[in-house]
Amino acid sequence: MFHEFIVKRIDTRNTWYLLFDEIQLVANFKLVINSFRAVYNVSIFITGSNSKILSGELSTHLGGRTVSWRMLPFTFKEFCRFTNRPADKESLTQYTTWGGFPTVCAAPKDDLKQAILSNLYD
Repeated sequence: MFHEFIVKRIDTRNTWYLLFDEIQLVANFKLVINSFRAVYNVSIFITGSNSKILSGELSTHLGGRTVSWRMLPFTFKEFCRFTNRPADKESLTQYTTWGGFPTVCAAPKDDLKQAILSNLYD
């Protein structure tokens, strides 16, 4: 079903960029991804937080050229720059309380920060 959904939208006269987030939730996702790469003129970008996605064995299964980027939360210095705060005790308290996830740092209120963190941890 997922495979057919994507294939119906690919115009074979053009290059397509397929972006997948949390693709590991799709049954047999490695086979699905490989089939797109083998048949169509596509560049595929895969993101996810699951260890299955981050494992080095994924590139072996998919073949071709792969590049991996590990995305980390902000450091304290990056947090201060992003939130336009001085590197002082109050900023450090905020950083140690809420962490350095960009979406959390951008949230305007504590209850929203709490909800975002709860969703991330769940």
